[in-house]
Amino acid sequence: MFDDIKKNTFTKNEINALEHRVRKLPLLEHLSAEFKAYENGCVEVVLNEIHPIHLGGIEGKFINGPTLLSMIDCASVTPAMLHYRGAKCATIEITVRFMRPVGNHYFKVVGYVVEKRQRLAYVKAKVLDKNNAVLVSADGIISLVGKNNDI
Repeated sequence: MFDDIKKNTFTKNEINALEHRVRKLPLLEHLSAEFKAYENGCVEVVLNEIHPIHLGGIEGKFINGPTLLSMIDCASVTPAMLHYRGAKCATIEITVRFMRPVGNHYFKVVGYVVEKRQRLAYVKAKVLDKNNAVLVSADGIISLVGKNNDI
């Protein structure tokens, strides 16, 4: 499914350190979202529960844009942090394509780096339904902005 992922392997310590940092973000707590990173550099953001604040669109039956964009941004910047070994990173550009509405049922957002340069990482994020069908896709550019581990 992710043929374009930049091949790399990260240690369990690197994965645990990133997960620990990201799970402390107030936004994830506010969204009731869970974050998971994998040894291949792919990350996943999932809502633990869907609340009325997540809903919008036509008669509130779909996940709203702010919720999706927040999850996509998290799934875009965090793989770059992993590739830059814990350094501070920031999203400088993101293009999002909404292909199908995201219903108020299980979905996940996955993100990964496709190319890494000295100070820029090119990333992809996808919103997938329970059958791994792509509902939303995004391409982004993430900038390396620092070297310490503070978010």
